[in-house]
Amino acid sequence: DKIETESADYNKDIIRLNQDVEQFNNTEFSSQAEFNTARSGLLARANQLDAQRDIINGEVAEYETLRGELTKIASQSEALNRSIDSNLAPAPSL
Repeated sequence: DKIETESADYNKDIIRLNQDVEQFNNTEFSSQAEFNTARSGLLARANQLDAQRDIINGEVAEYETLRGELTKIASQSEALNRSIDSNLAPAPSL
C-alpha cells in the first residue's frame, strides 16, 4: 500500500541520513566553507525527511479516521441486517 511504501522509503532515507551524519562527524574539513556546505546539505535532507514524516503521519491519521468510519458503518449495517433477518413465523395462508 501507499503508506507502507512511503514508510519503508522514509526509513531507508533515515538510515542513509544517519550514516551520512556519522561520516560528517568523522570528517576533517579543510575549510569552514566546506564544513558549512556539507552541513547545509545534511540539514536540508533532514528538513525534507521531517516534511515527509509529517505527510505520512497525516496519511496514517486519515486512514485511521476512515477505518473508524468504516467500522461504524459496518456495525450499523450488521444491526440492520439482523433486524431484517428475523425469525418470525410466516403469516398464515388462507
